[in-house]
Amino acid sequence: MFQFGSALLTVTLLMPTAFPTRGAIWTGWRGPDSNGLALEKRLPAEWGTDKNIVWKVALPGTGWSQPIVWGEKVFVTAAETDKQVKPRGGEFDPGLSAGSFSGGKPVDVIYRWKVLCLDGATGKVLWERTAHEGKPRTSIHRNNTYASETPVTDGERVIAYFGNTGLYCYDLSGELLWGKDLGAYPTWLGWGTGSSPVLCGDRVLVQCDNEKESFLVAFNKKSGDELWRVKRDEKSNWCTPYVWK
Repeated sequence: MFQFGSALLTVTLLMPTAFPTRGAIWTGWRGPDSNGLALEKRLPAEWGTDKNIVWKVALPGTGWSQPIVWGEKVFVTAAETDKQVKPRGGEFDPGLSAGSFSGGKPVDVIYRWKVLCLDGATGKVLWERTAHEGKPRTSIHRNNTYASETPVTDGERVIAYFGNTGLYCYDLSGELLWGKDLGAYPTWLGWGTGSSPVLCGDRVLVQCDNEKESFLVAFNKKSGDELWRVKRDEKSNWCTPYVWK
């Protein structure tokens, strides 16, 4: 296994020797077993600009989402606009939404929500897809992004969730299999979204907690059909569902 360092526009791959076999996977926000633990043992203990760095590649837009891995393929998401404003890591102010000075309204610019597949050995972009293009329907905190949810994969498809922009499923060659608009909902102080999808068998689970209509919904991962939806009493939060077996 290997570790990633993400700095807005770059992804850096760190590993001690050669690229791992196709059995190396990190399928979602908390990894293949949903416990956040890597199974590989030979990981680098230290790194720097010229130490244990195999490659570094510039990526479009911004995104707090985590890279995921299936064998030799690395998947990342990003939200790109021509007038890009970078998040300011480490800065906290409850009122600093992107729409703070316009009553919490979303920014009036065109964004492109993207899914990218990279070659894990070289960093070469194998394919890049624009899941959606348009103006954001809600605001975000100045330190948040419009691509803060980590995608998930089962080795046959990669499913990317962009909060109030929608849920999109691609096969590993980049063909769009289905997409869903879950609606747009206001979040506390206009902070935006950040809850990642999870897989449970043939189901994709998405938690959408907000200030208007919170719910947990399950979709068939193959067809995109909605299987069930339950209301939740919680207001806005950014946690990711955990599947307990």
